[in-house]
Amino acid sequence: MTSPHSPPLTPPACDLRGLPYMPLDVVRLLDSDLFALSTGEEFKASVALWCKSWNQVPAGSIPADERVLARLAGVSLAEWRTIAEMALRGWVPCSDGRLYHPVVAQKALQAWIERIGHRRRSAQGNAKRYGHEFNAMPFDQAIATAEELLGRLHPGREAPTVNLVEFPEGDEIVPRKEPETLLEGLLEGAETAPKRREQKGREQKEEEEAKASLSSEADAHAAEPPTKQRKRVYPADFEVAWRAYPHHPGRSSKPDALTEWVKLPKPEREGMEGAIERFLPKVETTCGGKGAPDMARWLKHGKHLNWLENEPVNRVALAIFPGPAEIRSAVLAMKGEDWVRSYLDQSGWDEAETLVIPHNGHAADRMRRELGALLAERGVSIGEPRQRRAA
Repeated sequence: MTSPHSPPLTPPACDLRGLPYMPLDVVRLLDSDLFALSTGEEFKASVALWCKSWNQVPAGSIPADERVLARLAGVSLAEWRTIAEMALRGWVPCSDGRLYHPVVAQKALQAWIERIGHRRRSAQGNAKRYGHEFNAMPFDQAIATAEELLGRLHPGREAPTVNLVEFPEGDEIVPRKEPETLLEGLLEGAETAPKRREQKGREQKEEEEAKASLSSEADAHAAEPPTKQRKRVYPADFEVAWRAYPHHPGRSSKPDALTEWVKLPKPEREGMEGAIERFLPKVETTCGGKGAPDMARWLKHGKHLNWLENEPVNRVALAIFPGPAEIRSAVLAMKGEDWVRSYLDQSGWDEAETLVIPHNGHAADRMRRELGALLAERGVSIGEPRQRRAA
């Protein structure tokens, strides 16, 4: 039995957004008390909450606010109060103030373990490709935490197998995109099997031809010194900035960063080391705890200008959300600096009606979709875009 003081059933970082497929145990559902006892409206609302919780953060949870729950279930607040008891059957309160469903949480943990494993392999491949040091500890710790929670929810059930293969030195790695659903995986296998067989046949034939040619050419090449692959040389000032920058594992590309570096005016390049030193202690707060962006993007979008000691006099001041600072801080922690600067900082604020006013229709749609629940918890609504209000 879970009490309001019990820890959450999924980790705080458990984020399955972008994963549209949620497993559904149909036998378990049709044999459940919910299916036997609920009305059509109660059953519809309950299943809607399961589905909505899949893309909440943490996955498998929902807010404990009846106004938000009514919106997630697609009903009015008055209707929600008549169906809430049955619609929330199986949901349990936890110490973070949110409601969790043990069955949805179990499925979410299995998907989360697979997603972390995929990210680990991708980060390891990128680190190998770009010559970075790969730190597996954060990934392994996240997997261990998820497996521990899964073991509490379903003792005796094995967690998904995660391929933690270590890549040998000298291999070139091109991370493969994992299928997001079982159907994608089956279709991908059916499409690629003939190509793999054809590729294997070509490789075997090329290997046999190579062996035959090597045996005849061995004497001719015996006296030739081995050719050494030419190493790319980067400018000294760029190397200093590259080594000082707080790279997030697998995120920055050195060649791409150099491309943006050479476009910068000389005064900006000369002040870059100091700018990075001032940026370092502010990475977590500035980037919402998600680590520094790709260095190439950091330079391309002019973010380094925030940290230069002597900024250009004619530089346009960056817009900042005019509403309450705590709202901006909450959105920054959830979405990151780029998202906040692109959408929230461009918005207006109506103090009288407690409204965020998006700057255009596209921003309004994204903010309602991605921030609706967060703002509703704080009693804030999203109004019509400025363009429509003006009209």
